[in-house]
Amino acid sequence: MIKLKQLFLISLTSLFLSACGGGGGGSSGSSGSSVATTCSTSTSSFCTSEFNANYGLVTTKAYEAFDDGYDGDGIKVAVLDGGFDTSHADLDANIITGYDEEDDNNTPNADSHNTTMAGHGTHVAGIIAAERNGTGMMGIAYNASIMPIKVFQDSGTFVTGGIQNSINYATDNDAIALNNSWGTSRTVNATCSGVSCYVVVPAESTTGGFSAAERTAWASVATDNNVVVFAAGNNGMNSVNGQVKAYRSSDDSYLRSYDSQVVVDALSAVSYVNRSTQEAQYAANVSAVAQNWLNVISVDSTNTISSFSNACGNTKAYCIAAPGSSIYSTLPTDLATSGYGTYNGTSMAAPHVSGAIAVMKEKWPNLTGAQIVDLIISSATDLGDSGVDEVYGVGMLNMAGAMTATTAQSFSYVDSNGELKKISKEGSRIKTNSILSNLSSGNAAIGFVDSYDRVYSNRSTQFNSLKSDRLTDEQNFFKFRNGFTDANLINSNLNLNFGFADYGNNQNKFDLKHRSYPFQVDEYQNIFLGDDIMSLGFLTNQTSLLSNLLDNNNNFLIKTNFSKIKKNSINSLSVGFGYEHDTILNSEFSGAFETKNNTTFYANFIRDQRLTEKDNLYFKLGYGHTKSNFENEEFFHLSDLVTSTAAIGYVHSEKTNKFALSVEAPLSVMSGSAKYYSVSGYDNDGNYKNGSNSIDLKPYEQEFKLSVYYDKSIDENTNYGIELYQSNMGNNNIQVIYSKSF
Repeated sequence: MIKLKQLFLISLTSLFLSACGGGGGGSSGSSGSSVATTCSTSTSSFCTSEFNANYGLVTTKAYEAFDDGYDGDGIKVAVLDGGFDTSHADLDANIITGYDEEDDNNTPNADSHNTTMAGHGTHVAGIIAAERNGTGMMGIAYNASIMPIKVFQDSGTFVTGGIQNSINYATDNDAIALNNSWGTSRTVNATCSGVSCYVVVPAESTTGGFSAAERTAWASVATDNNVVVFAAGNNGMNSVNGQVKAYRSSDDSYLRSYDSQVVVDALSAVSYVNRSTQEAQYAANVSAVAQNWLNVISVDSTNTISSFSNACGNTKAYCIAAPGSSIYSTLPTDLATSGYGTYNGTSMAAPHVSGAIAVMKEKWPNLTGAQIVDLIISSATDLGDSGVDEVYGVGMLNMAGAMTATTAQSFSYVDSNGELKKISKEGSRIKTNSILSNLSSGNAAIGFVDSYDRVYSNRSTQFNSLKSDRLTDEQNFFKFRNGFTDANLINSNLNLNFGFADYGNNQNKFDLKHRSYPFQVDEYQNIFLGDDIMSLGFLTNQTSLLSNLLDNNNNFLIKTNFSKIKKNSINSLSVGFGYEHDTILNSEFSGAFETKNNTTFYANFIRDQRLTEKDNLYFKLGYGHTKSNFENEEFFHLSDLVTSTAAIGYVHSEKTNKFALSVEAPLSVMSGSAKYYSVSGYDNDGNYKNGSNSIDLKPYEQEFKLSVYYDKSIDENTNYGIELYQSNMGNNNIQVIYSKSF
């Protein structure tokens, strides 16, 4: 759009009306000169001189999409225009077969490049998809496919008979966007400052000026999931700084420019200060295409509406702003030796939007045309008056915003029938202890979709996975007073006991009294301990009790101890069955990761070997097997977990003091993994596909902890001690302990 009449190539009825009064000027409405028009490699690796050649790539934040790896590759954009140089060195790799409406063939290249068309289609095509090759400039969708469709003759006149074949060619051949950098105007005759003149303003028609055949073709856009992009027009009809040009009726020479408000005040036939072309207005009058239509106004490098640009007016609900002033792009070398030039116009703004559509469609092939329109509108950066207004519509094209997930998000996966299943992310959390700490440190990708079912990938550390060291604080073996004494040797026969305990729903704290026996701390039992402890003896009706506990969502533990006591040793074997209603090994899973009815079978063996009357040696081995169940097994689950613990310790006991030394391998996973099965993207046909990720829950390095403990009795009720421990994992600590019984 170099000159106003080259955009609006069709001139309609002439009306002789009253004179135009007033003069030029108008408020600037500037959004401020602080708007960045260049970027550096610190912003993005794509910020090169080739990128910065068109500031529109900066102000629309195109680099955000490029950094994500999307550039319109494989997506077709139809450019309904003229003056095409299909062999241009910066376009030829992206030009695909097009259509010539006039000749009804597939050779839309201009027969001759002249100043009338001025390579208009070539300039528009470059803004969309000029190649990223290190020279000239690059398009906003630099790998998209340009489908050139010639609807203007080289003489600059519109083709006769309508463009329905061109519209159908684009939709039939899978063009997602149909870029229309053109529109029609009407001339209004008047007397301007005593001189006969005419002004050119947007044409007005509820049918958009389209023939019946064209309207039928446009209607197919919605059903084919395409997006129609129209330039708003260059009549200067905007209330911020709009300048409407007046011409001599005799020789078409320029007289002067008038504020758009002056024109409206002077001419009864012009009723609106903010107005776009009738083609851009079409969706405001025809509901069948309303969701698939975009109108684009032009802004300059300060994000202020260009003085030549029409405003949104009655199209404000689907009208968006994009850079259109001083845009550098490709030109036929017949017209510009360098192959590039700078043009102004809403014709230059529209292709920024069409290119953005291509990038979005590449990333999310599931999006419909209506969804793309809605995303572009809802993510725009507000300009002008707050909210949607008649000048800037919804605001400035923001590719970063359009590529960002909406706040309504769901974890998702594709089931065996190929259907997308969604699970709410709300309240989804994994809170791990030291046993399952790899879940927090793992880096498996979790797929989710937003409210448009667009696929995104997240990292496990981002979905509120927390790490707690709850158990490790309880794994200190030598905080004790009752040691190996003669009283333990009274019964040398096999001792068998069986017990049952219900630990309620609260597993967040541990009963510290279980820290009082050396090497008899049952780490597996600790998993099930809580605040509300109910100890039961041997019961004959275990089945009904278990059923009652399960119905009440309680955690419980059943264990039996076998002890063999000899003169100088005690061998103890504990076998247990633990049930957890909504935790696994005391790690918490909620929301999308909800778990229920998990079981652990385990065995602990402890040997207490007397060396002398004052010296004892202790050994401990533990082994467990855990089975888990998840509400969304197809999405996330754990394999069977095999866990173990081991320790060896030495204790020297005097009458009033005690010294202990131990080496411990705390309870940890020997084998087991977490499996994530979630949507990861799209296949070559644009269908959702799943990705499978796994986190090995076996520690990357086995922890060993060396502990030294000294305990001193003051009296029978009071004692103090000091403990030092050092871990190969860097967990080092020193504690001073004081206890008193009342």
